[in-house]
Amino acid sequence: MHLSEFSIKNPVTTLTIMICICVMGIISLRKLPLTFLPEISSSRLNVSVPYRSSSPEEVQEMITVHVEDVLSSISRLERLTSRSSASNANVSLEFEDGVDMD
Repeated sequence: MHLSEFSIKNPVTTLTIMICICVMGIISLRKLPLTFLPEISSSRLNVSVPYRSSSPEEVQEMITVHVEDVLSSISRLERLTSRSSASNANVSLEFEDGVDMD
């Protein structure tokens, strides 16, 4: 209970100590190196093909199936997903880690 009694009797001293602790924490945080935050690159590619004035079934039959066939032959491909909607075909490709996306 000595700490609470001291804080109540000396509010200016307590406030000054708290402000000093906060300032030292902010200074320390700004000088903290970010060596443990690695650079992460995504190995995902999205292909979007517009096909106006058509139904999802038409897009699936005429666009999505053919695009999937061509893209499925790419090496180091981990997963291929597709979505056909009205007037648009979207194909998403996920590659293995370490693949050069260029």
